[in-house]
Order: sequence, then structure tokens, then C-alpha cells
Amino acid sequence: LISYSTKIAVYNVGTGDFDDEITGLTTGKMFQWINFAGKAIGVNEGADNPQYFTDTSTHGDLAGSWPKGLCIAEWSNRVWIGGDSTNVALLTGSKLNDPTDITGGGTPTGGVSQTVGDSKDPIIGMFGFFDMLLVGKKNALYKVVAGSGYPPTNGQYLEIRPVYTKDADSTGFTSQWAITQVGNDVIYLDGYDIKRLSGIQEFGDVESASVIPHFKDYLKSIADKNYLQYTQFFHYKKLQQIWVSIPTSATTHFVFVLDYRFKEVTGRFSFYPMYNLELTCINGIENGDVLDIYAGDESGFVNQLDV
Repeated sequence: LISYSTKIAVYNVGTGDFDDEITGLTTGKMFQWINFAGKAIGVNEGADNPQYFTDTSTHGDLAGSWPKGLCIAEWSNRVWIGGDSTNVALLTGSKLNDPTDITGGGTPTGGVSQTVGDSKDPIIGMFGFFDMLLVGKKNALYKVVAGSGYPPTNGQYLEIRPVYTKDADSTGFTSQWAITQVGNDVIYLDGYDIKRLSGIQEFGDVESASVIPHFKDYLKSIADKNYLQYTQFFHYKKLQQIWVSIPTSATTHFVFVLDYRFKEVTGRFSFYPMYNLELTCINGIENGDVLDIYAGDESGFVNQLDV
């Protein structure tokens, strides 16, 4: 699936073209997608109703009267949508195993709806991490966890707690597309800095630290702050890499690779710039046991990389 202009299109293997399937969406908005219960489900920055795609005859607005979400995640057998065009701090979870229903709040299998933190401070991104859902704002992180003695699938007893770091750093998410996991660390963009969050599976303080110290000064010098929220991460597990595309203007990007193959020996990531690539989005397609890496670019093409 791809989104462009006001449309969502699907790749036609027979013709090698993308066929438009969903039209009439708000132009210029970027989608974030998850796969859940046989559906691809996406939101486009709170501009339109969440969209779903099952096949070429089954797609469109996601049923269930969902908010117009700013970001989306899958965690603990539920679809979670963060924010809304009119309620930016609202966290909404579906019924257990049913992305088309958000009713039944206050019951173990029902939907979940809760304002996270300051009601005027928008939810930027979310990330399912083992037994918790991380919910990030610009300068704050929260975690949704199970109440004592209950599984995280029990929506009646979920709790929202702030995430505190040892150095009292006001860390947060900058882009919903720039959050991934390597081992027991969450790697994410925080302003102009790429950080790792460690220890969040444990009770108590956690540690946040720059992946490549001092690199943020360079990123700050080249990145366009007006488009920083569209930064893209892709975890290319096949080569133990994180591909990164940071906008340097409305139409240009700085693309580089963070390599962690030798991190256990060196204690840090390696860095490789990738020149002459204007990648607007990066994702993977299953190929056996691995994901092949594909990217959309400013010219309107989708290309397979690393071939």
C-alpha cells in the first residue's frame, strides 16, 4: 500500500503499477499504518477518519466511530489511536481483538478512552514495548501498563504512569515514524537527537542517552525544523541497521544508516551517510523470514533498496 496526494493505492503485481483504491482524502497528509486482524489500518495526522484495507473490494473508513487519530499502534491485542483533531491528548483503544469497535469501556474486553497528561499537549507517537505501551509527547513519556495482578489485555484495570529518567531529562517523541526497537532498547528521535531508552521494562528510573553523542549538533545544522516531524526510521534487521531519513527542506532529505553489528564490541552505533537518496518513507515487505527494504521518494517512485 502507498498513500499519495488524496489517495491510497495498492501495488498490482500483474501490471507493475499502483492502482488507486481509496480516494477523496485530505491532500498532503502522511499515513502511519499497522497490520491488525487481517486489516491494514492507517491514520493521516488527524485529517480524516482512520482508513482500512483488507482487499481491493473491502476498504475505506474504519468502522467504530474512531477519533481522527494523530498516530496509531498495536499493543496487547488492541488497536490504539493517539490524539484527535479536536482532542489532541486523547488515547483510544479498541475492544479486545476487534478494531471496528471502541465501545464497552470499563469492562475487561471493552474499549479504552483516556486523556494522557496535559489535555492541550498532543500525543506525538506510540510504541508497543513488551508489557507496556509507550505514549510520547514532545517533552514527556508515559506508559500504559496492567494494573497489579491483571494481564495487559484487561482493559478495565490498565494504568497510565509517567516515565522518569535518571537524569530528569524531559525526553519525548518528535516523530511517530521515528521510533523502533533494538534488543531491549527503544530508539527514537527526540528533537534533533537520536536516543535510546533502556530499562523501561523494569520498575523505577530509566536511562535515556544519545545513540551517537554530539551528532545532534550536525543534525540541527541541516534538518528543517518545520518538517522534522516527518523523520523516518526503518529497522533493517537483515543487516542490523536502522535507516534514517530526516527532512532538510520540504523536498530534500538527509539519509543515513545506523549500524549496530559491532555495538557489543565498540559500545556504539556506526554511521554511514547515503547520498543522492530523497526518501520520503521507508518500510519493508516480507520475503520469507526477512523483510526486504523499500522506500518511496520525492520523484513519486517506490524502489527496493539494498539489491
